[in-house]
Amino acid sequence: MKSHIRSLAALALSCAVLVPAVAYASDSVNVAVGASAPAVASASDEVSPPISQRVFGIGLGNAGYYADGLTAKLNLGPKFALQAFAGLGWGGLGLDVDALVQPGTFVTTSAGTLNWAVGGGVGFDSYADFGYSYTEVPVAAIFEVNWHFRKWIPVELTVGIRAGWTLAMSNVVDTTYSNSGFLLTGGGAARWYF
Repeated sequence: MKSHIRSLAALALSCAVLVPAVAYASDSVNVAVGASAPAVASASDEVSPPISQRVFGIGLGNAGYYADGLTAKLNLGPKFALQAFAGLGWGGLGLDVDALVQPGTFVTTSAGTLNWAVGGGVGFDSYADFGYSYTEVPVAAIFEVNWHFRKWIPVELTVGIRAGWTLAMSNVVDTTYSNSGFLLTGGGAARWYF
């Protein structure tokens, strides 16, 4: 239960950052679903090269379970990326690795682009709490929305939702404390691209 409350809080915080950024950038909007929209910013304001053409980004994020902390994303081409989350939380260690397909752009404005991605990921979470020793292996399908700033800074803001299955193993025989089963959670990230 703690992880779901924390994940919803991280998703709400990510939305609180992403929505104002999109609202601020809505001065000249072009909508394109499934394809790249034309650029509308002037060349002097553009982040060069654009985030979609940069290879590596690093920042802070939450995968939606115990992988709170550092995050990195490696763009392996214009439509494919790998991302990872690693961190400590609630007395344990979390690690998550995802493969994403990034098919296109929802909205393009003079300040940035709102893109989407789908994919899958697997995680490993281990923690100890009041005598409990617990390990979870979540496997999930992912849908993400990413805001790439076009002006000023090479930053990506991400909000995502994950649905899948969690296999949980514990040193406790009591099955009422088992988190094995359906997984529905969300998370977010902010990454600086090099």
